[in-house]
Amino acid sequence: MGAPLLHLEHARAPYALELSTEIVPALLAALMAGEAQGYEIGGLLIGTFPKAPTLTLRIEDFVLLERRADDEGRFVLSIEQRARLSTMRHRLLQQQKRVLGLFRSHLRKEKLVLSTADRELIAGEFGRAIHVGLLIRAEAPYTGAFFLPDAAGAMPTGPPLPEFQFNTEEIARLAPRNTGVVSAPAVAVSTDRSKFGLWLTSGWAALVLLVCLSLTAWAPLTMRAFSGLRGLHLSVQPHGNMLELSWNRHQPDLSRAPSAILTIQDGGVAHRLALTPAQIREGRIVYRPLGDRVTFRLEVPLPDSAELVQVVEAPSL
Repeated sequence: MGAPLLHLEHARAPYALELSTEIVPALLAALMAGEAQGYEIGGLLIGTFPKAPTLTLRIEDFVLLERRADDEGRFVLSIEQRARLSTMRHRLLQQQKRVLGLFRSHLRKEKLVLSTADRELIAGEFGRAIHVGLLIRAEAPYTGAFFLPDAAGAMPTGPPLPEFQFNTEEIARLAPRNTGVVSAPAVAVSTDRSKFGLWLTSGWAALVLLVCLSLTAWAPLTMRAFSGLRGLHLSVQPHGNMLELSWNRHQPDLSRAPSAILTIQDGGVAHRLALTPAQIREGRIVYRPLGDRVTFRLEVPLPDSAELVQVVEAPSL
């Protein structure tokens, strides 16, 4: 089994993203080294296109663009630097390596957004090819954000996916517990009448018990217990400059949900995220707000056409 993978999807993005936790320590070390000397680092992201239900980019390695003494502190490339980056990318392609996108550290006061120079650089290198951008804040708590092109192929300024803490422990905790697709075990269908009778008897017994409970003095407690299990119970807790959204991952219907939609209304900006089954079962997501008023709406469609929906407003940071 390989290293844990952070899996991210967005409802309007043309593909999903996966980040291997194996590269995080080395990338953070390079970022901190640049921070100590007062300059941003950057380079190319390398990976694969794994077999998956939807088109997925899996980031597994990176290559730094060499910094020189006369380079600008910001990762804003001169003509000579862009030539070096292009040469590096073509060499990697000749080595049969897939170059998936561009990354840089962020030592600027602005939020994690792509500058005009970033977008021009990405467009010049990748054009209409499948690609991704990654920015990592070069100071604690080292948050990161991915950038994906929209349906028209243009790279937006702001990240369509929530920011996340860029460290091995946090990414491993958010990542699914396995890195592969595990098929559901086959269920044998029995025609044994005795088993069917036992199932039917058990079902009637459970029904009678529920009816009895509903008619006794314990009914209010019983109803509260069942409601507690079935609710989403969205809640938001601030942690520094981050918000942690959590929900009731023990809600029994969530195990049947193939996907969920999380809509984040951050002031005048709306993010619509598609959550995978693994992310639904995780029961939490961390988000770095852009403004003072943030509302989360979680929609979980179920196979029987029912839907779980809840909205919660975050407290001000």
